[in-house]
Order: sequence, then structure tokens, then C-alpha cells
Amino acid sequence: MKYIIAVLSTFILCIFAGYRISCRIVRTPGFRSAKKIITAAAVSIVLMAAICFAYLEIYYAADDNAADYLVSGNSVTVTALNSGFCFDGPGTEHAIIFFSGAKVEETAFAPLLFNIAKEGTDCFLLTLPFRMAVFKGNAPDEVLDSYRYDSWYMMGHSLGGIIAARYAANHPDVTDGVILLASYPDRELSERSRLLSIYGTNDGVLDQTAYEASKKYWPEDSCEVIIEGGNHAGFGDYGPQRGDKTALISSDEQQTQTVEAIKKYLVDY
Repeated sequence: MKYIIAVLSTFILCIFAGYRISCRIVRTPGFRSAKKIITAAAVSIVLMAAICFAYLEIYYAADDNAADYLVSGNSVTVTALNSGFCFDGPGTEHAIIFFSGAKVEETAFAPLLFNIAKEGTDCFLLTLPFRMAVFKGNAPDEVLDSYRYDSWYMMGHSLGGIIAARYAANHPDVTDGVILLASYPDRELSERSRLLSIYGTNDGVLDQTAYEASKKYWPEDSCEVIIEGGNHAGFGDYGPQRGDKTALISSDEQQTQTVEAIKKYLVDY
């Protein structure tokens, strides 16, 4: 909802600004009403495009240490793909496709996915346009067409989790499970897609009202893990996030507990 409000507000402001600017431009003799309307529309569109681009290019960058997990080692081979990155560990049966959170550089989640792969589940980290999952909800298609595993899991953080759950809901035939980090589904999931939900007690970004309401969409076989002291940003390595609460544990500890919860989820599946 906040993204819709922001877009509508920007749209209205751009129209108003475009009108005011075009009024100044067309005060010269010879401009007709039609020209004024066209000029106002053109100025508004240019302003809106510039503001939207500036907004999308302000994002949470991955910490420097995240780059260390884009290098192969410790039984994990990291490969750059057209669609993102592949973390190929010792496992051969399961694979996770991951959507990063809104306006967060995808490589911020490299440490988490590297360690999941090391425990036996290969991971695919998606590169998304403007770091927004909403712009490419079908991103897993390329991975699914190129690789073969016994089972596939859609996983995402925050807004990325909502999009991951949507993909699972729309593709129940290829999705065996959904893993959500500080997120929730906004539509009904297939009973075939068992759900694992993980969030921290100090999460200041997750909409708890929407989260609780989303439980009507959860499949019967679902599991909830609450990390004591964890917050919203602790699942990745990108520093503090606006609106978040201060974590009582380190990001490393939060990610370690997350890896353990996912490992148990996959073993019990």
C-alpha cells in the first residue's frame, strides 16, 4: 500500500509541477490551448520519469564483506549467471530460488545463500531490475528452464518474499515449498507448497497486521520460526534499514539461525 500511495503522490505532484512549468513556457504569443496541454503533459512525464529513476537508484548497498561470498570456496562453487548467481554446494536434490527485498542490492544476501548451499541446498540469487522483484516476477523461469533438481523452493525477503509466494501460487506444479524471511503471502498457496516463515522479534518493518491476516493463505503444513532479537535487515548484509528496530543479536547470528531453520525444514519435508 505504501508503494501505491508513493506512486500516486508522485504522479499528482508531477502533473501539478508540469502544469506550472508549462504555463511559464507557453506565455509567449502564439501558443494555443492544445499546445499548452501537450507541453504540460510532456513536462509532467519527463519530471515523473526523472523522479522515479532517482528514487529507484537510491538503494541499500551490500556491505563490503558480502563480496567475499561471491567467490568459490568451502565446498561451494559460485557462478555468475545472466539471471544472477548460482551457489552450488555438495547437495544435488534441492534448490532454492531467492528474491531479494525491495531496493536492496541482491549480493547483500550472498552470505546467507552461500551458507545454505554449504549445508546441502543449492541456491540461485536473482538479479532484478532496479532491485525490485515486482518488475520481474517471472524471473525464476530462466533458472527452471536451465537446471534440473528433484525439488524447487521459492524464497524471498520482505517484498521479495511476497513475489516469491506469488510465483509459487501461480506455479504449483513446479514449486515444492516457500520460504519467507520477514514476509508473507498475499494469495492462497497450494497445499503442495509447504511454507516456512521466519522473522525476528525486533523487526520494525514487517507489517504485523498484514502478516497475521496472511495466515488464511498458508497451507496446512506450515512452520513459523521467530528469531529472538533478530530484526528486518539482519537476514542480509546491507546495514541498518529505515524504520527497522535495533537488533539484539548480530547479523551473523541471525543468519546462522536462519540457515539452521531452513536446513531442518528441508530435512523434515
